[in-house]
Amino acid sequence: MNHIKSLGLLLRGIATRIYWLIPAIMSDPWDLAERWFGIKWNPPVWLGWVLLATGLFIAIFLAYHELRMQKLAFEPANWIEKYKREHHKLPPIPDYFHDIVPSYVKGEPITLNIEVIPMSGQFWNRLLPSQKQELREMLEFLKINPDDYIAKMQRMLPTSSPTPIHIKYSKPNS
Repeated sequence: MNHIKSLGLLLRGIATRIYWLIPAIMSDPWDLAERWFGIKWNPPVWLGWVLLATGLFIAIFLAYHELRMQKLAFEPANWIEKYKREHHKLPPIPDYFHDIVPSYVKGEPITLNIEVIPMSGQFWNRLLPSQKQELREMLEFLKINPDDYIAKMQRMLPTSSPTPIHIKYSKPNS
């Protein structure tokens, strides 16, 4: 988003929240207090400027917050969609996924028909946490349930013996 467009959106947001400036631009903001409660007080001139600055600050803050929430709503959920939005094409498969994508060619973009083989426990342990998250997001993009994929890997891991082996040593008779 360029700066002029951002400024225009901010000014439009401030204009829609002009009601925060009403106390500052009223001819006599203390008139209601005077009528209803009988308070006779002539406020200092600077109070009008403080009310104007406060109202303007609140309007700017609310407009900025709304624009930020709109931007976050349009943020892509995963790295594939983010790359696609920025570059207008699907991203290449990361090199560290080479072990689970046998038909991988360096620079080949991700497609829905990529075959992903079950990974080994060593491969999973070698990945950094951010790479594990990228793998989960890639599996979701490929319409593969990441939890099922990881469960397949865990089923392939060797299990411990169901009955522990106890070795008994006996003392030699002397």
